Amino acid sequence: MVLPRIVLTAAAVVAVATAVHVSTAMTPTAELPAGLAVSARPAPKSTSELYALHCAQCHGERGDGNGVTELERPARSFVEGGYIYGNTIAAVTRTLKRGIPGTAMPSFADSLTEHERSVLARYVLALGPAGTAPTAQECLAEAADRPEVLDGPLMAPGLPESAPTGDLGLHPSRLIRFPEGPSIQYARDNWSVVAIRAEGAVSRDDWRRGGRSITARGEVLWQPPSPEAEDPGALAVRGEATPLPKRLRRTELMGRSILQQFSVTGAEGEARLEEQVAIVAAGDDALILRDLQLSGDESITFQGFPAPGGKFNPPGSGDGARVTSDGVGFTVVDTLNEDASGPRQRTVLYHPKKGLSSGDATSIVRAFHRGDR
Repeated sequence: MVLPRIVLTAAAVVAVATAVHVSTAMTPTAELPAGLAVSARPAPKSTSELYALHCAQCHGERGDGNGVTELERPARSFVEGGYIYGNTIAAVTRTLKRGIPGTAMPSFADSLTEHERSVLARYVLALGPAGTAPTAQECLAEAADRPEVLDGPLMAPGLPESAPTGDLGLHPSRLIRFPEGPSIQYARDNWSVVAIRAEGAVSRDDWRRGGRSITARGEVLWQPPSPEAEDPGALAVRGEATPLPKRLRRTELMGRSILQQFSVTGAEGEARLEEQVAIVAAGDDALILRDLQLSGDESITFQGFPAPGGKFNPPGSGDGARVTSDGVGFTVVDTLNEDASGPRQRTVLYHPKKGLSSGDATSIVRAFHRGDR
C-alpha cells in the first residue's frame, strides 16, 4: 500500500527492541530515511499542546501507540512503559534531543528547546503505568555514617533547582559526600574540583535503571571563579602550562576519608597520583581537605610546584611546609623532602566561609598527616 506524503513532528522518547521504523512503502517525496521530518512551528503554550503537536500523531493522544500515522511497526506505547534507555527525565530528554538513528524517531535538537524537551519527558513518563516515575522518597540517597562516592551527571553549580533537568547544565561528575559535613564535586572529564557544597539532601533519579543523574541540594559554598580557572590539583610536565589528563585507577574507602588513585603519562614516563579526600576541623568549621602525593616520572609535577632543590621539609620535621598559594576560598600547602627525593606532596584546604592564615593552614596539614583529625 502506498501512503500519502506525510510530514510529521512525531516523537518517541524511548529506544526499545521494537523501535518503530518508517514504512519502506512511503512515497519518495516523504524523504524520511532516518526518521520523520520535523516541521518548524511556534512553540505551543502548554505541555499537552507540545505532546499533541510532536508526539500524538504516532504515539496516540493517550500515549497508547495508536496514532493516526501508518508505520511499518507500531509506535511505542508510553502507557505500557518499557524504557530501554532508562525511565528517567534525563534519559528520555536525551532521546528527544538525539533521536534514534535508523528509525522513525527524529532528533528534536533544533525544533525544541531544552526546556521543552524536559517538560515533554516529564509528561510522557506520567503517561506510564504506576511505578514508572519514582517518588521523591525513592530517589533520596540516605545519609550514610561514612564517606561515600556517587558518580553520574550532576547539575552545574549555581543553577536553580527548578531548572529543567534534561541536558541542561549536567556534567559527568563525582560527588564525595561526608556525614554531617560538606561534599566535593569533581568533573570526571578532567578530575578538577568544580564545587564544594554544604551538607544537604542528595537524590538520584536512576531508580535502579538508566539516567543516573544526581541532584545535590546543599548550598554551593565554593566554585572556581571562572571556567578557565586552574584546579590546584592539576598536573603538568615541568615548565609547561597545559594540564595532563588523569586516568582514575582505583577508589577506596579509608575510614573517614576517600582515596582516589590516578595514573598520568608524561614525556618521559608515567606518574602515580594518590589523592586522599577528607573533612578536617578548623575551629567550629568543617573544611574539605585534598592531600595529594605524586610519585614516578620526575618531569611531571603539580602546577606551580617549586623546582626540586628547594629546601622543604615534610610536615612534622620543623617549619619546612610552605604555603605556596592562597586562592579565593582555598589554600595550597606544598612540601618536599630536603633532598628533593620521594613523593612530591600538595595539600589543598577549601575554606569558603573562613579565612585561614598561613600558620593555621600548615598546622592543619601537619595535624592531618599525624592522624590528629
